[in-house]
Amino acid sequence: MRRSTGLRRWLAAIAFPSLVGFLPIVQAQPIAIAAQPPRSFGYSIGDRVERLVEIDLGTPWSLAQESVPTPGRQNAWFDLAEASVLTAPSPTGRHVTLRLVYQLLNSPTQPTVLLLPRVGLRFEGGPAPVERDVAPVEIFAAPLIPAAASGSTLDAPRADRKPEPIPVDAVRDRMTVYAFGAAALLLAMLVARQIALRRHAGPFVRACRELRRLAHAAAQPDPSAAMRIVHRALDETAGHTVFLDNVETLFATPHRAPLRDRTRAFLGRSRQQFFAGTGDPLSLNELREFARAWRALEAGHR
Repeated sequence: MRRSTGLRRWLAAIAFPSLVGFLPIVQAQPIAIAAQPPRSFGYSIGDRVERLVEIDLGTPWSLAQESVPTPGRQNAWFDLAEASVLTAPSPTGRHVTLRLVYQLLNSPTQPTVLLLPRVGLRFEGGPAPVERDVAPVEIFAAPLIPAAASGSTLDAPRADRKPEPIPVDAVRDRMTVYAFGAAALLLAMLVARQIALRRHAGPFVRACRELRRLAHAAAQPDPSAAMRIVHRALDETAGHTVFLDNVETLFATPHRAPLRDRTRAFLGRSRQQFFAGTGDPLSLNELREFARAWRALEAGHR
């Protein structure tokens, strides 16, 4: 019996100090508030005063959002322009930054000490809500002009100052030069494109141009010259001199087949004209229509 009682006393003596050290850790859930002081001097009407309140919350505490001041008139001197809450995790729970921005609404008649209002905060999450105050803080404000200047010209309203005109002459001249440069570049590109298209034009595109020039060059165009132009385009298309005897090589590709009969008829009339010396030559209009048909075929299979 004595051994049992002694053992219990010995265990209690060991466990009690450990329990006493452990209880504060379990029960203590800290709420630490540190208000950073704003600049305390140099304010006048219209200036803003920023106040930061740093709050460290242990688990499970949280700041009740409805206890955060809402923007609006606070007293005769200050309006709360902004109120924001930034929350971030911390090793012991969470860290809250409360940012309050006040604006000075009135101008004192002489240098005066003013008080930023008290802020009452409530915290929830524990056994019961906890309320803490952020104490008022003093700032020093002064009038825009000294009291002795009241009623003088310094205190008289002044007309709005018209804005100075912005010098735009250099910019306008530069934009004009840019516009002319861009237009010249565009024109050069168009000319180069037309030259490139002419150089790479198909045989019957060139033939149509020559026939058009021939039609406008003289009142009675030479039919023989017009037929030679069409012959040359046929030869370039086939890659060799085209006659009735070898014309089928021109139609080795199926897309040229629709013009087989008209081409054979042209070559037949050409043989009669140039070799037999009989028959009437094809008119310039007929040759131009024939060349246009080949040009359309050419454009469709590039």
